[in-house]
Amino acid sequence: MFGISQIKFKNFSLSFIICLLGVLVPILFMVIFPITNIGKSSELAWIDLLFTIRGKSPPPKNIVIVAIDEPSFQKIGTQWPWPRKYHARLINNLKKAGARVIAFDIMFAEPSKFPNDDEIFAKALKNAQNVVLGQSISQVQREDYVQVLMVNPVEKLANSCAGIGLLNFMPDDDGIIRHVRKEMNGYPTFAYIIAKLWLKNSQKKQNNLEYHNSYLINYSGPSGTVRTVSYYQVLEMDKYIPKNFFKDKIVIIGLCSEAAVEITRGAVDSFPTPFFRFSKKAMFGVEIHANAVATLLSSRRLKEMDKRWLYLIVGILTIFPILYRKKPLKLSLIIGGLISVMTLISIWMFIYQGLVLKMTTPILTLILSGTWWGLYGFTDTVREKMHLKKAFDKYVSPEVVQEVLKNPSLLNLGGEKRELTVLFSDIRGFTTLSERIPPEKLVYLLNNFFTEMTKHIFSNNGLLDKFIGDAIMVIYGAPIPREDHPYCACKTALEMLHATNQISKSWESQGLPPIEIGVGINTGVMIIGNMGSFERFDYTVIGDEVNLASRLEGLNKIYGTKIIVGENTCKKVKNNFNFRELDMVKVKGKNKPVKIYELIGEDGLDLKKQEGISLFLTALNHYRKGDWIKARELFQKVLTLIPNDGPSLLFIKRCEILIKNPPEIWDGVWTMETK
Repeated sequence: MFGISQIKFKNFSLSFIICLLGVLVPILFMVIFPITNIGKSSELAWIDLLFTIRGKSPPPKNIVIVAIDEPSFQKIGTQWPWPRKYHARLINNLKKAGARVIAFDIMFAEPSKFPNDDEIFAKALKNAQNVVLGQSISQVQREDYVQVLMVNPVEKLANSCAGIGLLNFMPDDDGIIRHVRKEMNGYPTFAYIIAKLWLKNSQKKQNNLEYHNSYLINYSGPSGTVRTVSYYQVLEMDKYIPKNFFKDKIVIIGLCSEAAVEITRGAVDSFPTPFFRFSKKAMFGVEIHANAVATLLSSRRLKEMDKRWLYLIVGILTIFPILYRKKPLKLSLIIGGLISVMTLISIWMFIYQGLVLKMTTPILTLILSGTWWGLYGFTDTVREKMHLKKAFDKYVSPEVVQEVLKNPSLLNLGGEKRELTVLFSDIRGFTTLSERIPPEKLVYLLNNFFTEMTKHIFSNNGLLDKFIGDAIMVIYGAPIPREDHPYCACKTALEMLHATNQISKSWESQGLPPIEIGVGINTGVMIIGNMGSFERFDYTVIGDEVNLASRLEGLNKIYGTKIIVGENTCKKVKNNFNFRELDMVKVKGKNKPVKIYELIGEDGLDLKKQEGISLFLTALNHYRKGDWIKARELFQKVLTLIPNDGPSLLFIKRCEILIKNPPEIWDGVWTMETK
């Protein structure tokens, strides 16, 4: 006997190299992938995913946005830029309301076109002593150098405000704004100046603000999350704003209009943030500044975990796929489970601990490792199966080989009990046919016939057990278990009968004798397995139910039928096919009587045939009661409805015999003396 334990790799060095690469490739991937453009983009995308999953968090309590929005344009009724006296009035109202810091996310790079406008605005700035204005920096590519342009507020305003900061953002490589910086090109940023001024005016320590230059902005949510009021409402504060609403707050004024408003810095002031990737909705610049200020002032800023520890953990986890490389389902579950756990840990750490674990590289490393070892295990298994197939496909059918490849334990001799269905088919008058046709022609015709029959057997999930001369034995429900094996057998029998009729017509057109078949089908518990010697064996079935199926096939000659099935088969598919109860018989080799049925067809019967079958059953009932004269009369009437009906002709002869020689004891069972 052959066994899997005897199948070994011949090329050990190749296997060792593959295993070594299976360890080194994931490690190299972890090192190289994060520094590639795709790696950087994927890790940034993971940050966006974390923000999106977290969604909204409580907005900063000490920051309010004053929005230059559509309602404000409608109320004020003036085109942009508005007279700066409105801004002066806004500052005065906010200062009076107790705002601690006031900041304009607006450029005042040119003098106002309205008389005394800058003077009024400058006076308000000077009196407030807590207003931050913005400046911007841009780069222009000249012929052989890059020119840096600094755009500042007009001098009068710059000298009157409490501080000036860069309004520019520094997006990541993919164009999304995720980080706030304290300074760029040596100039302090807008958010940093606001944070410093608020700490100064609040008389709070600011040492935690001086550690790093760049911080990951902890956005409290998508656009619209930070508390916002309209510009026009602040101009009429007593009418719209609750008392103490602005007390000790940072107030940032900026554009929040969907309309394209021409200002010095361009059109609509909106930019992509982490929420943009999945929602495709940008955030207004003033909202980004508000979130940046909140981040700088926070005592618990977002932190990124040291990659070295993360990669060490992942490196250890990549060992698991090695252990399950030949079990694809378990391997997939383990990889999927590890990825799920890592993802959940990353989400939990981000939401509750403010720790950013970029899991893209670790997850892809696990997938790579799992794929590598899965493919290695697959090729290893395929190699083993090729050995098995080569060893066994000369001795057993392809179906059995496939079952063996799935379950090598089938290679052991022995078997198991299973409920199955067996079909036997035999050509009628084959001996006469063989006498009239030359051997070469007979073999050719017989092979064509078997080829056609095999098509219908395979199409109905049958296992072609063997050819026995001109007979065929088929098993249904094995090697792969099926609940519908009785149906498949009956379906095959009808298709075989139809195909035989077509073949017979073709033979007759060639001057050959017609051909007919008889089919026997039975369902029951049988023993199935590898039967034979240690050197040669077959995957087949044995048992009384198998023998009965063979006997049923032979009964067709006696009853003049085409297909006879056992009672068990009929019970299981009686709603799918048309049957006629034929008799209660004791077949050769069995003492227990069995009911037998004729399989007539799958489609509905015409009224005449239905009437004939119904009359046949009435006649059969009289026959079993011993009323053979009445039974003979009814069987003769059946022939008027179903001419040349084989079973009726048989029972008429039987009735005549029983009338002349009535038995002493009659139980309605007929004993067959031949197979």
